[in-house]
Amino acid sequence: TKDLDRKIECVEKSCFWNPQNADYHHKIGLLYQQKASNKNISIEERMKLLNDAKYEIKTAIILLPAKGKYLASYGWLLGNLGEYDKAIKFFDKAIELNPTFELAWANKANTFFKLKRYDEALECVNKALELHPSWADVLKLKGMILINQGKNEEALECLDKALKLNPEDWSIWDNKGRALFNLKRFDEAIACFEKALELSPKNYEILHLKGLSLANLGRYEESIRCLNEALRLNPDFIPALIAKGEVLLNMDRYNEA
Repeated sequence: TKDLDRKIECVEKSCFWNPQNADYHHKIGLLYQQKASNKNISIEERMKLLNDAKYEIKTAIILLPAKGKYLASYGWLLGNLGEYDKAIKFFDKAIELNPTFELAWANKANTFFKLKRYDEALECVNKALELHPSWADVLKLKGMILINQGKNEEALECLDKALKLNPEDWSIWDNKGRALFNLKRFDEAIACFEKALELSPKNYEILHLKGLSLANLGRYEESIRCLNEALRLNPDFIPALIAKGEVLLNMDRYNEA
């Protein structure tokens, strides 16, 4: 955090002394976004940083309106602010300037995914992978899109490719586990969730999914242990509360359910 604050201070000074330099405005906008991603800051501080970033990147665009990189950054920022439809328009502008701008295609795909417009997301993600076939994050995104389309076998192919490129990404293991769960391949799903938990041990959502997988195999005691751990980490996590109640009913422990 101290290193980031020092970078911000240096670029802020550069912006002050060189107010017509679009790159400095773009850079400080990106740094504000980076600082806003810190989970330890308040919601108020996060929103201030994102709005400051919005101002700075917009200033960069005013100074250099034909710079695709700035347009794509502004689109990404709008997406982080929940302004998805506006974000797509800026990605479109960036792509119009440079049809081979793979990052703009990937970010547009991610925005369509957040809007649950999965067919459009798939078109964009395929374009991004056509330009950059060995991009683990985008292969993961494609896998997530396919899972939400009910195409779990195809999703597994993408996620396996992503894991070859980045086997230390817990979220790829998590999504592979979800695809296997949907296919009722519960033993394989559990193995994936366990690998994800090695990399992200306090992830209560994965513990919940592992607990569900164990329950589907009739391994109720192990399931309860997973669900209890999920609820220890997040006592208000409703899916785990519901799942625990159902498992207890299956165990004829009605009073505890």
